[in-house]
Amino acid sequence: MEARTGGETGGYLVPASPWAIYVTADFIFSQAGISSQQVQQAIGANPQIPSLLTATSGKAKYYSTTAGPTFRRRVGSVTDLYATAGFGWLRRTVDFSGAATEGSLLQPSSQGVAGISGNSGAFDVGVGWSRRLFGGFAIYAEARVLHGLAINHGTTLCPISAGIRW
Repeated sequence: MEARTGGETGGYLVPASPWAIYVTADFIFSQAGISSQQVQQAIGANPQIPSLLTATSGKAKYYSTTAGPTFRRRVGSVTDLYATAGFGWLRRTVDFSGAATEGSLLQPSSQGVAGISGNSGAFDVGVGWSRRLFGGFAIYAEARVLHGLAINHGTTLCPISAGIRW
């Protein structure tokens, strides 16, 4: 196997094959606001959490790290197509905020009233395109699907990214 160098994580060119195989690690962070309709759904679905009754807004945060193989194929002198997959960890946190219920002198105007979080395994798959520029730089575009397991089995993120990598 011939080692490849450059702006990649590290990998090997499979002998007598147009494929290069890399081991890559990825970190994803995302956050999103929660609509008032979603807050009402959460209140209705969780009557066992009385503090949630005062919620008026919220925010969801997602953290994930995965590792796995990337299969890269050169399709031109400076262009590559690739597919990637990985397995790792996902943390999902949902924080609800609402009006202060115990006076407002020392309370923030939008205090936290309930929070739910969970850790689980996760897997991701994705495809991408890159074009080498100069000095080890490349432009790229890729799309992924990240899906949580166990407690986060209802969580699926579909990040699309583009930019410059080295």
